[in-house]
Amino acid sequence: MGNENSMVIKGAKLSAETHNVPYEYLNNKEIEKRFPALKPTAETVAIVEKSAGILFPEECIKTNLKLANKNGALLLFGETVQSINIKNSCVQVVTDKGIYETEKLIVSVGAWLNDLLPELKLPLNIKRQVLFWFKNEDKQMQQFIEPKGLPIFIWEYNLPHVFYGFPDLGNGIKIAPHHEGQPIHPDLLSKEVYKDEIVQMKNILDEYFNVDATFNFSDVCMYTNTPDEHFIIDYYPSNKNIIIASPCSGHGFKFSSVIGKTLCDMATEQPLQFDISPFKINRF
Repeated sequence: MGNENSMVIKGAKLSAETHNVPYEYLNNKEIEKRFPALKPTAETVAIVEKSAGILFPEECIKTNLKLANKNGALLLFGETVQSINIKNSCVQVVTDKGIYETEKLIVSVGAWLNDLLPELKLPLNIKRQVLFWFKNEDKQMQQFIEPKGLPIFIWEYNLPHVFYGFPDLGNGIKIAPHHEGQPIHPDLLSKEVYKDEIVQMKNILDEYFNVDATFNFSDVCMYTNTPDEHFIIDYYPSNKNIIIASPCSGHGFKFSSVIGKTLCDMATEQPLQFDISPFKINRF
């Protein structure tokens, strides 16, 4: 949602039309009628994609690990990678528990990428992001904030400010700012959520939703952002045996399956099914 010239609307429309994804285009009155929990402004329009859904990351990750283990992967947890060294024809990974050598290495360490490979001088910006869940005390409106009455949403409500969220799946409406938050070092991430942060998000909820919202709980995560908000998927500049992957900028997880397949093809030197030139390191 947003005005017709907003990044969210123009981007969603272009993506849907490029990839032949069916969608509906609603004006503010149609939004109000279809989704009574929403309070759009007069200039707000919406792109509705009926086939969209929610991924539950913890369940996805558990499934991926289970399948990887079933197919022969050795899973090692609780080790801190200290350095990556190029040793002639192999790559050496040094951790606090051992040294491993491999012919091919995929490096996908999220917010710690610059710490591990500082020589690349990647223009990554790490930001603290707070997520909020609010309960609704208006019983008459409750049906309209549950999955049958409210879709997943992303709303560019005040250029360039954006929030996104999910309907009530049992813990209340999830709502969070997109690409806002304080720059941090990942080792110094504070999980404490402050009262003014809660008040600010409740004010947004009160302004744009027909709910009687009370704060339930919050969580804190990180965004690893590139300047253009596109991913980094490329070979290490001086060694094609090392592959760098930073599917980031707050929208990477939903692409993890196809990115995993692409990284696998890169590591096994297979033809790539997709053009990854927009994600090259040298674009910076």
